[in-house]
Amino acid sequence: MKQFKYIGKRFQREDSLERAEGKTKFLADCKRLNMLYGKLILSEHAHADFQLDTEEALKVPGVYKILTYEDIPHVAYNSMEWFTGIQAQRDEYILNERARFVGDRIGLILAESKEACEKAWCKVKVQYQDLPVVADLQTAQEDRILVRGKTNLAYEKNIGYGDLANAEAEADFIVEDRGSTPRTHHLAIEPHIAMAEVDDFGNLVVYSPGQVVFAAQMQLSRILHLPYARIRVIKCNMGGSFGGKQQPLLELTAGVAAWLTQRPVQIYMNRRESMIGTFTRNGTEARVATAVRKDGKILGRKVDTCFDGGAYDTNNTSIVNAYAKKLFRLYRIPAQEFHGRAYYTDKTPGGACRAYGGPQNHAITEVNIEPCYPGHRHGSL
Repeated sequence: MKQFKYIGKRFQREDSLERAEGKTKFLADCKRLNMLYGKLILSEHAHADFQLDTEEALKVPGVYKILTYEDIPHVAYNSMEWFTGIQAQRDEYILNERARFVGDRIGLILAESKEACEKAWCKVKVQYQDLPVVADLQTAQEDRILVRGKTNLAYEKNIGYGDLANAEAEADFIVEDRGSTPRTHHLAIEPHIAMAEVDDFGNLVVYSPGQVVFAAQMQLSRILHLPYARIRVIKCNMGGSFGGKQQPLLELTAGVAAWLTQRPVQIYMNRRESMIGTFTRNGTEARVATAVRKDGKILGRKVDTCFDGGAYDTNNTSIVNAYAKKLFRLYRIPAQEFHGRAYYTDKTPGGACRAYGGPQNHAITEVNIEPCYPGHRHGSL
């Protein structure tokens, strides 16, 4: 091991002591002179038109302004566009004119203190006019209720190699299984938060504990029509992410609010808001059929999976493709086919989460490949 620089060596993180002693500064600990705090008004209904009554909320001492869709630049974006080379369906906005899931952003309170934000939030009245809801993948596939356009199908992918028909013909058994994986939230210790300010030279500076500073810069450049050179995104200490902070969200809200008000703005979320108003791992429903010989050799496999993409396009393309490529790595299978479909639903938008598609596909395929599993049956997919 002596010839290696790092392997076999013991190292101590430079900031480990201050973290252990609780001295590490996170974004919630940071303040700026003349700073406004921001609290989002999140929808309590899954799909609805709404009207905000902010008259009493605006009377709360310290409340600066309450922003709605009409006050924000109407520039659509897709939070999963990480760099300019990605072309995705852009259907997200900083604030929305219609609620499309429980937790959707329908307003933003700006105040001189968190206390004023919280008091104002309690006084905001929202009148909802409920619309039909796509609550599950079965409803989404039927297209009786539409979240987007003429169909709820957001993305479809077929990929494969080898001769699956020949593999099935030569097989002694076709082992089939169906299964599903739920949506899950990342539950990082640090709830979502971001801060932004305009510096003395008129540049927008954004502070983010997220994973994608350049994506935030790119999205803000498009939304505010500012050149990249006038936007700086600074990476702060992160209190956990697990993929949950791989898409810019509050960074964009804080950046736009700071630019509009020309004051520092810190947007924060509590635990509940972070869970319902950000992103989750995509839920899936899958069918797997594996062609095997009596001696245990795998000859071929077909996987058919539907993805719950949520209310906005976000990562529909990314999750289907990431899921697909991970199916082809673990076992040496002579022939394999994958059919994936992502659908819009009135749920929290999907996003990156720990291994990105791997837990969903292997949870079902490993059940299928275990020869002693009692749920096995013979047939064809």
